[in-house]
Amino acid sequence: MLNLIFDLDNTLIEAVDANDHNYINNIKGAEFFHIMFPTKIENTQRKKSKKSKKSKKSKKSKKSKKKQDKMQDKMQKKSNFIIFKRVNLNLFLRFCFKNFNVGFWTNGTVRYMNEILKKILLPEELKKCICLVGRNKESGDLVHYKDVKNNKKFKIKTTNDHYSKKLEFIYNKKINKNNTLLFDDGLYNKAVNCNNTVLIPTY
Repeated sequence: MLNLIFDLDNTLIEAVDANDHNYINNIKGAEFFHIMFPTKIENTQRKKSKKSKKSKKSKKSKKSKKKQDKMQDKMQKKSNFIIFKRVNLNLFLRFCFKNFNVGFWTNGTVRYMNEILKKILLPEELKKCICLVGRNKESGDLVHYKDVKNNKKFKIKTTNDHYSKKLEFIYNKKINKNNTLLFDDGLYNKAVNCNNTVLIPTY
């Protein structure tokens, strides 16, 4: 059976900052939903307190760490998006899951991907996905991805400052170059998977 791997942003959906009121005024006829989730932020204070445990002032550092943790919780940032679905997306996804193997690969974070898929997929469809790949972190010109479905991590070097979804990194016994198509709006993804990418007009 043919494997279809879908991008999310600008392919199946469009995400806008929920706080950007100028952007979302006077929208009619569009189908959309809202997602909001905590965003991981670098806690340098917490790293410093871990080092201080080895010092003679460990008792004081533990007390200060508790205060810092409380402050950190209050200051925790949240990602807040309104997600617009491409026209007839629900009908399209039902058809795809009925006739093909389906997976997803986004350059958004794993948490972002999970929140969106919970909204656009049926529970049984989410379980049937052959891969669920999201961005884990970045380091220099490397993008670290995680396939939460297959518990697999890998990293890919950026191509001309763009994230490139090289399908070879998700190939396995069931997913290979002879039975897999990537649906994406990024021309750079078409470039690295020339015969296995269907270029989609940006939504």
